[in-house]
Amino acid sequence: MLTAGGGRRWVEAADDLGGEFALSLKAWLIDEDAFASAYGLDPSGAVLVRPDGHIGWRSRAINGDPSHALRGALSAILHAGD
Repeated sequence: MLTAGGGRRWVEAADDLGGEFALSLKAWLIDEDAFASAYGLDPSGAVLVRPDGHIGWRSRAINGDPSHALRGALSAILHAGD
């Protein structure tokens, strides 16, 4: 997970949820306007980048509970082929 400069709550959510999904979920906060602009994010936005480099999910900004949003995104990505 990569977050824009105001995305500390995404980083905390990722730290909490990694164990819930039995995966190594790493999160980095990138406090550079060029990053947010390149990914189409507001200052509190985040993206999940798959191991193959593709974007698996994006939230332009924090809207509500980041843990809830991230849990839903991870569940959808991990169970897409079920």
